[in-house]
Amino acid sequence: MNPEKFYLLRVPVSKLWDWVKLLAACVLFISVFYVGTRVSLEWSQHYLPLGLHLLVIAFWASVVFLWVRIISGEFGKEMFIESYVNGILWPPFVYSISLLVMAASVFASISVTLQRYGYATFEPPLPNELSPVVDFYMWHFVNLIPGLGIPETLRWTQPYQYSDHLSGAVLLIFKIAVILPVIASFKLWHDVRKTAQLRRFAKRYAEAWCSQNPENVAAFFAENGSLSVNAGPPAVGRAAISEIVRGFMRDFPDMIVTMDDLKIGERSSCDAAFHWTLTGTNTGPGGTGKRVRISGYELWKIDNDGLIAESKGHFDAAEYERQLKHGVEPL
Repeated sequence: MNPEKFYLLRVPVSKLWDWVKLLAACVLFISVFYVGTRVSLEWSQHYLPLGLHLLVIAFWASVVFLWVRIISGEFGKEMFIESYVNGILWPPFVYSISLLVMAASVFASISVTLQRYGYATFEPPLPNELSPVVDFYMWHFVNLIPGLGIPETLRWTQPYQYSDHLSGAVLLIFKIAVILPVIASFKLWHDVRKTAQLRRFAKRYAEAWCSQNPENVAAFFAENGSLSVNAGPPAVGRAAISEIVRGFMRDFPDMIVTMDDLKIGERSSCDAAFHWTLTGTNTGPGGTGKRVRISGYELWKIDNDGLIAESKGHFDAAEYERQLKHGVEPL
């Protein structure tokens, strides 16, 4: 097959495969938690005494609030970023929806239990099955999404009306503890996409430095991008950048560059700081044969095409020279 045609075919196939993975994740991840929660809660409210049933509710409620903490905090942010970096794009959608349907089942069971023992009043009365009551909480979820007016558009009326303060308090807890974090997780995903894309870019950039092909590194720079090392004169343009990279690759044929960190927005003078460690043996022409392990960073300015417009590299030149003469012990 013609390589160009193969590439053109590979792109839509890859996108289709991403959608297949998303659908499979939704079916497996969301349905397992929803069915598991609903079935166990329905069974407990039908066959267990009140005390044991409340324990089942407490267990699933603790799972829900743990889930909220995971997806709405720093841990969730890092999880979403890392998944995006590794090409897995579905976690925020799947995690958020699974939280929503699981929480809706828990709160539905709470409402049914409160009504059974006379603490809540609904019109019409809630059934013993949880699915219709889950719809009540799902209605309040979509009604809370600003600007869309989903219930009015779909002519979906509120399934049940409550007339007691306790049911209102339970619904308010659901909105604050579940709906808002679910909506916030989608906003978080939107906010971290740029960070994730840049981190993925940096990861591939480090891999390019390990390729022994200078042009692979230069391709990460804009056409008129520049690279300077330790405040030296900048190399401007991909050809000049390739020559700088070629020098390092020639001196260290076994060179490995790893990404230690990528810090975004910490300096007003740049878009990101790419922290790296270079490890290799100086066995190139005229080399000392000594092993080097040196760390440094590059301050990047990124252009509108997502390429490096300017990179200012920094590392400890004195330590580098010392290692060229004396080497370092392997880890």
